[in-house]
Amino acid sequence: DELRVCPIRLSDIERYYRRCEDMLQIPTELRSDEKVFELADVPKQREGGELAYFLTRWLTEKKIRVRFMRDLKSLPNLTVVTDATVVALQMDAAGTSIVGVRVRTQDGKSADISCRACVLANGTIEIARLMLHKLADGRTPVWAANRWLGRGFMDHLEGAIGEVKPRQEKLFRALFDNIYVKGMKFQPRLRVKPEAQRDKRLLNFAVHMKYNASQREHFDNAKIFFAGLLRGRFDGPVSKMPSHLLSAVRVGAPMMWHYIVNRRIFTPKGSGIELRIMVEQHQVWVRTSALTGDVDARGLNIVALDWRVARTKEMETVRTAAEMAKAYLEAHDMAEVEIADSVTDPASEWIDAAVDTFHHMGATRMAESEGLGVVDSDCRVFGTDNLFIAGASVFPSAGFGNPTFTAMALTLRLCDHLSGTLKDG
Repeated sequence: DELRVCPIRLSDIERYYRRCEDMLQIPTELRSDEKVFELADVPKQREGGELAYFLTRWLTEKKIRVRFMRDLKSLPNLTVVTDATVVALQMDAAGTSIVGVRVRTQDGKSADISCRACVLANGTIEIARLMLHKLADGRTPVWAANRWLGRGFMDHLEGAIGEVKPRQEKLFRALFDNIYVKGMKFQPRLRVKPEAQRDKRLLNFAVHMKYNASQREHFDNAKIFFAGLLRGRFDGPVSKMPSHLLSAVRVGAPMMWHYIVNRRIFTPKGSGIELRIMVEQHQVWVRTSALTGDVDARGLNIVALDWRVARTKEMETVRTAAEMAKAYLEAHDMAEVEIADSVTDPASEWIDAAVDTFHHMGATRMAESEGLGVVDSDCRVFGTDNLFIAGASVFPSAGFGNPTFTAMALTLRLCDHLSGTLKDG
C-alpha cells in the first residue's frame, strides 16, 4: 500500500529510541522484555503460535512537565514562555523561509518573534489548524496547495472482542496480570507476528485482558493510592484522598502481598475478563481537519475534526485477531474464549461501539514526495527551507501502540538534523 510507506526505516531512528530511554531514566535491565520475563518469573508457556507475547511499559512518572521540570527551569539555552499562543507564521518575500512567528496572549497582547528555523510541536490537531491559516501578512502559504494537509487523521480503535474464562487460573494470572518490577508497571499483551500480518494482509494489532472486578472502584482507588506512594506524589483533588485511603485499607493487604511476593497487580478471583483489542486505523484520504467560521479568544479559527474510519479493513483485522487470540489461548490450554457476537456478525456495528485512545496522528504525514505527504524524511515541510514538524502528526500509518515514544525519537532525530543545519548555516 503506497500510502502507508514511510520514507525512513527502523534503522534510521533505532538509536534515538535508546536515547529516549536514557532521557526517561528507564533502568537498562528493564528495557528488554526477555530480562523482565526473567526478573518477574513469567512462564515460558507464552511462546508459539501466530501471536507474540510482549510487554508494554508505563513510566513511573508519566507527566513530562514533572519529569523535566529541572531542565525547563535551569537550561541556559532554553526559554519557556507560557500564555503566548502562536497565531500566525511569518515568511520571507519569496514565501519559502520562516522568519518569525506572531504570538498572542489571552488578554489580547501580541508580539512578533524572529527565528532561524521553526518547529511546530503543538499536537496533531493544533498543528493542522495553524497551518490551515494564512500567514501573518495575509498571504496564502506555499503548503496550502498540498493535498494532504489536514487529511489522513488517525487514532487507534479499541474495544471488547470476547470473553475469557481461564482454564489454568495460576498460569493465566502469571502471564496476564499486570507486572511490577522496580516500581515500573508492565502490561502483558499479544501482538500479531510480522509474518502472520503479511500473510493474512492485516492491519497491525495487539490484544490484552481487562478484569471487571465486582469491587472495581475500590481496586482502582487503591491502585491510585499505592501508585502515589511509589511516586512520592499524589495527583488529583484533595477531596478524593479519603476515598482512595479507604479503598487502600479495604483491599490493600491482598494487593500489597501479591505485589511483593509475585510482582503482579492483584485481581480477585471471579472477575469477569474481557478480551480487548487495540487496532491500527487504515489512513483514509479525506479532509479530516478544516477551519470553521468561528474564532477563539486569540483570533484563531476553530478547527472542525471529521474523523473517518474505513471500516472494511479494520473489521477484517478485528475478526481475524479474535480467532487468532482464541487459538493462542486455547492451544496453550490457558483459557476458553467466547468471541463477541458484535465481531462475528457480518452486519456488525463493532466499530461504532469502539473507542478512540487519544492517540492523535496524521494530518501532516511524512512521505517521499509532496504528492504523497506534507513533510519529508527530515520532517521539513515541502516547499519550505526551515519549517519543521515534530510529533505524531507526521505518521503515515498508525500501528497499534502509543505513538509518544516514536514521536520523541523522531524529534531527537530532528534535533540532530537542525543542530547540523544551523551550525553549517
